[in-house]
Amino acid sequence: MTSQHHSPANKASPVTVSVDELLACRQLAASMRVARKRKVSTERIGEMQSRTLGRGLDFSQLRVYQNGDDIRQIDWNVTARTGKPHTKLFSLEREKPCFVVLDLRPGMFFGTRRAFKSVIAARLAAILAWSAVLANDRVGGLVFSASKHVEIKPETGRRGLMKLFRAISDAFDGGVTTDNPAALPEVVTRLSRLAHTGSTIWFLSDFDGFEDKTKSRFAGLMRHNEVNAIQIADVMESELPPPGEYRLQSANGGLRMDTRGRSMRAVYRSQFLGQQQTLRQCFDHGRHYFTCVYTDDALGEKATAILHHLPQIRGEEYL
Repeated sequence: MTSQHHSPANKASPVTVSVDELLACRQLAASMRVARKRKVSTERIGEMQSRTLGRGLDFSQLRVYQNGDDIRQIDWNVTARTGKPHTKLFSLEREKPCFVVLDLRPGMFFGTRRAFKSVIAARLAAILAWSAVLANDRVGGLVFSASKHVEIKPETGRRGLMKLFRAISDAFDGGVTTDNPAALPEVVTRLSRLAHTGSTIWFLSDFDGFEDKTKSRFAGLMRHNEVNAIQIADVMESELPPPGEYRLQSANGGLRMDTRGRSMRAVYRSQFLGQQQTLRQCFDHGRHYFTCVYTDDALGEKATAILHHLPQIRGEEYL
């Protein structure tokens, strides 16, 4: 059961997305970037360290030592071989690979507020992808559904972005099937082969089917990459509506729900909180990140909060 979502810019569909809609998310991502720049310029440096690592340094060149060079960067092997001191120079790492992973399995095509979980996840994925492009990162991704998965290798500019958006749009156009839904452990294994060390990964899913095997696969991925897990949920998945009988409609058809049992309501709530606790323990530590986005959240505000956890200084702003 869904209600029409009224966007300030247009009347977007609550059940599907288009490439044009995903492209239009650039404006929102750009406005968030401007707001973050202003915030950085007005804040004083504190004593707390960022939980997320910033960009690294890439080796640039080797040259004969010059006055003012950092003596710690002298290459003693080259110095001994040539008889002249040589210094290693480094430049700020550019075009960090960013992967946006989107779960479009059947369970994501459900929603009682504003839009399906799949639609909210797709819009948020577009905002995150645009934010990476605006930060001069290379964008790739993985879109998986019940029928197939699409891998996109990171590319600069709009190339990777457009491939990602087309894969998302095609998944919606293909409809919802319940045949052989992708299991999360296999998806994470594919992602581990696709993502190179040092990548930033956004994983948007309801995490249905998250188990010990999935957690183990993620642990391997998280050793060498920054993994940001975003659980997409509907309010009815976290807590049942007031006691009564309800008829629900999803992409797979309709069903009836009786919420009058007190013990059932308590168990239902406990199961959801237990799943969230498991996800938080897996992801919310070190340089990694976990949050939950509900279908009735203000997406712009939520996206801003998510991006705020990133390093405040990126790219040229580092200098």
